[in-house]
Amino acid sequence: MSISYLGNADTLYILTKLKAVLDGTSPFAPGYVQKETGKGLSTNDLTNELLTKLNNSSAVSWNQIAASSGTKIAEITINGQKIDVYVPASAVITVDTAMSDISENAVQNKVIKSYVDTAVAAVIGIHFDADTTGLGYTSLADLQTKHPVGADGTIYLVQNSGTGTNTKDEYFWNSAGSTPSYEKFGSTDIDLSGYVQRTELVEVTTSDIDTMFNSVFGNSGT
Repeated sequence: MSISYLGNADTLYILTKLKAVLDGTSPFAPGYVQKETGKGLSTNDLTNELLTKLNNSSAVSWNQIAASSGTKIAEITINGQKIDVYVPASAVITVDTAMSDISENAVQNKVIKSYVDTAVAAVIGIHFDADTTGLGYTSLADLQTKHPVGADGTIYLVQNSGTGTNTKDEYFWNSAGSTPSYEKFGSTDIDLSGYVQRTELVEVTTSDIDTMFNSVFGNSGT
């Protein structure tokens, strides 16, 4: 089995061919209206009535109503004129000072930051424990003897009878249930049988690219 891939030269070759198609200099007939120097829009998609209204429209106008009561919350400027934005006195703006799953009010940024910081600090990190020798516990019994109770967030490495990259089994402490215990969930063995080998890679040629272009645009190009 072989797998084709594109190299730098192939990518540049494709871009050059595409540019020629877009420029209209390629033997392939472009399937679009080409740009003409100095020419603007060639069609009017608006109705004449709408186009007339747009051409005759003046600056945006508005009426600003003075607030007899309420709270000013913003000020915007349109065409050089300032407009005050008010919230009626009857409207109550409430900002929460604590997180809540039932409130519909806004939450302060500092409250959210405090909540996130606390949550991140509570996350248990993962680290490996391979005994003081660094070689791994000699057996599950050895691990159980030295650590009758395991720690959350720790992967314990136990030596096995494998060779090469498969020399340790991985255990974690399962504290759930009525009988906490160590559970094996993997090993350090790495299986590369399903990965693509370098010898299986074959670079696409310019001839292959020409064939692809001809199949898409028609057999008129080179």
